[in-house]
Amino acid sequence: MPREKRDRIEHLDELWGFLDQRNISAKNIAGLKTLVAHPDPEVQRLATLVLDVALVHPYKRRRWRHLAAHHRDLLHHAVELLGPEFFDQVLVDYGDTGGPLWDALEEYHATAQEVPGSLSLPIDSDDDDISRANQSAVYHKPSG
Repeated sequence: MPREKRDRIEHLDELWGFLDQRNISAKNIAGLKTLVAHPDPEVQRLATLVLDVALVHPYKRRRWRHLAAHHRDLLHHAVELLGPEFFDQVLVDYGDTGGPLWDALEEYHATAQEVPGSLSLPIDSDDDDISRANQSAVYHKPSG
């Protein structure tokens, strides 16, 4: 495998790992500042998002709820970049169907429906006919 491709995969995996960490440390933030200038645009976009999230709320606990309540634009950007499927799982993990995160995702969904070609996020369980495979997202976590 070419070095550039391996480097890209390793950095994307590392960036996804930051979102699962309990705390994005100062050392991690310094590394993110370096990755923001990475030559691969996908690494740049994800690194910028993770850095922005880390600077606002570095702790995993209630991270997305905090963004929904206090940094709605950043949360909407995260939905665009990480994909609605990521936040479907976050909602399941939180068990929150009436709080600020739910409201922010509903708001995002309503806005996305107004813009042709934008992402769609099913919010009701009645939307079972919409398969996840048919939903588009800017970025999906690499498998394996």
